[in-house]
Amino acid sequence: WHIILKAISPLILISIGAGLTIPFVNLFFNSVFGFSASDYSFLGSTTAFLVFIFSLLVPTLRKKYGYWMTIVVVQSFAIACLIIMSLTEIYSSNGLAMNVAIIAYVLRQPLMHMAHPASNELMMNFVGKKNQELISALSSSLWSGSWFISAKIFEWLRLLNYRYYEIFLITALLYLIGVFLYGFIIREYENNQTKTKRILPIAEELTID
Repeated sequence: WHIILKAISPLILISIGAGLTIPFVNLFFNSVFGFSASDYSFLGSTTAFLVFIFSLLVPTLRKKYGYWMTIVVVQSFAIACLIIMSLTEIYSSNGLAMNVAIIAYVLRQPLMHMAHPASNELMMNFVGKKNQELISALSSSLWSGSWFISAKIFEWLRLLNYRYYEIFLITALLYLIGVFLYGFIIREYENNQTKTKRILPIAEELTID
């Protein structure tokens, strides 16, 4: 359980943060920039296509650059895009603010989703074969449960007159902590892999002898 809790700790933070933002981005664009349903539908279709394309690149990037690139670096860029998008609410009167928000959103979606296949693979490898079914069930239930919690938190924050950019910045903070924790998991996993590679030849020699 210690290993399992360590593996899902970043996912808990990221899923709560995602629940504070993803379901309410349409409200952000509608309230701040006056997007209609058709405007946001077109924007959503564009980002969905990019998510599909970027997701296909994940296996190649993971094999070539490892988990640091496909999880830590990619999610860091996604967080930067989220921060930029959220801050456009402050400068919404500027003619360029809407264009900046659209570009940041379009880039953020595929970048954030790119990390999911790699982070799932990392979790599976980190906990070991005997715990993979349990970690899979926990990660699936976490997304549903955390989004329910996030929806209530979003409601309370709006009742307290928090603006969208303030809520999205809370999401960015949760994401940053989650990515930081992923960094620890990646380092521990790579260290364990290095130790295993050193031990295996010795074990083989002893077996032969």
